Amino acid sequence: MLQFYKSRFARFFVHDCKQTCCWNCHKMIKHKDCEFFCKNCNKLLPTEYDNYFSLFDLPKDYDIDPSKLLKTYKGYQRQIHPDRFFQASKNEISNADHVSSCVNQGYKTLSDPVKRGEYMLQLFKFDTKADVPPDFLMKVLDIHEQIDSASESSDLVKLMAENQKDFREENAKLKESLRVDGDKVADPHAAAESLAKMKYLSRIRDAIREKLPVDLL
Repeated sequence: MLQFYKSRFARFFVHDCKQTCCWNCHKMIKHKDCEFFCKNCNKLLPTEYDNYFSLFDLPKDYDIDPSKLLKTYKGYQRQIHPDRFFQASKNEISNADHVSSCVNQGYKTLSDPVKRGEYMLQLFKFDTKADVPPDFLMKVLDIHEQIDSASESSDLVKLMAENQKDFREENAKLKESLRVDGDKVADPHAAAESLAKMKYLSRIRDAIREKLPVDLL
């Protein structure tokens, strides 16, 4: 199983350079042969990745398979967690820290709908900031007032259900707006607006969670 993940690293951790040199055995590795581990001495290389999607063997698309993302993440962590290199050389320890950090950050980004959406826009060189309609802001303020004045857990549970519904609907719109067509996404401006709304909805969710009993979360 570990060898399987090692081979996948070889596919996705690739330099944009024409060739590089292994820090341990000094073997020159051509671009097409550049891997996560040196083929000659099997030492961990300070390699990079193209983007988080390629790192996790996923298409560059907002609509990803969360279960595949999690499975790949766990496999990678078993392979390159810094604890596996505690007796290794300083170079390998440093490389393991760096790569593990990249893998963790990549997982956090892709597993979160809002962060993943923002990352998609950044990859396609679009602004992630957008204003939301005034009526949406008024609705948000009203919901926060309802949360503050709620005296029964049932009221909060109802607000949570409504908020989850709104989030799912906005997420569906975001998925369509970020549909990839060649080197473009369908509607980056609509995507940025959906992301802004989803951030507000996430704050509402967090505010409700703070007041709800643990057994009702």
